[in-house]
Amino acid sequence: MPLPDRRPWIIAHRGVPEQAPENTLKSFALAISQGADLLEIDIHLSADKQLVVIHDVTVDRSTNGHGRVDQLTLKELRTLDAGAWMGPAHRGEKIPRLKEVFDMTADRAGLVIELKHGSDRYAGIERLLVQAIETERRLNDVIIISSDSRAIKAINALNPDIMTLDFGNRPLASPYWLTRKPLQYRGKRFLFTNAAEVEAEIIGRLHDLGFQVLTSVVKEQLSCEALERLRAACIDGIFTERVLKLKRALAGPR
Repeated sequence: MPLPDRRPWIIAHRGVPEQAPENTLKSFALAISQGADLLEIDIHLSADKQLVVIHDVTVDRSTNGHGRVDQLTLKELRTLDAGAWMGPAHRGEKIPRLKEVFDMTADRAGLVIELKHGSDRYAGIERLLVQAIETERRLNDVIIISSDSRAIKAINALNPDIMTLDFGNRPLASPYWLTRKPLQYRGKRFLFTNAAEVEAEIIGRLHDLGFQVLTSVVKEQLSCEALERLRAACIDGIFTERVLKLKRALAGPR
């Protein structure tokens, strides 16, 4: 399913973590029901080379377990409770496999997959991720993002049709972007800017060059003026943890 023509996309950051445990199927399902266009998820690699959805390098903060993700097998990770810490109503939530998230979002929502670490920590993770996207036929609605520039370059080389965003790249207004076309790069490129730094003229020029631009208001209370500035700049997508509030704000009068 291609990404919606309607902009800006509402991108649910780890689901709706104020209402359901972050990076769990329950949180993702709630985000979709509230109107998210895409889900932002985080992935790591288990000891037995399985792609799993969790934010941290360790399981300590978001589960009842202890230890590094890459030192635990999938079976061991799946015994952990990823929801009880948030209250009895969320008891029993598991660390999802990436495959499960692909299954639950098929024809329902796109994905923004943050690769927390590349092959510097998880040998071969870029190839495993590319193979998973290709197998699931999700080239049209999955964006890979990372602060690891080497990992993004590896993904671009493995399959330039996969959409990517490198947080380690140059500032949005850099001549590096404004004087070149994405066709000069391997990979379909997204760029990122802080919401306070959005400039309509710059984003318009980047759009003309074929780039798409995302921003974030993860926890902020978005004023009507700030929202109108983002809309006027034709921003492509907004990361948020308050999906319903942003959905209602975007549906309101302009």
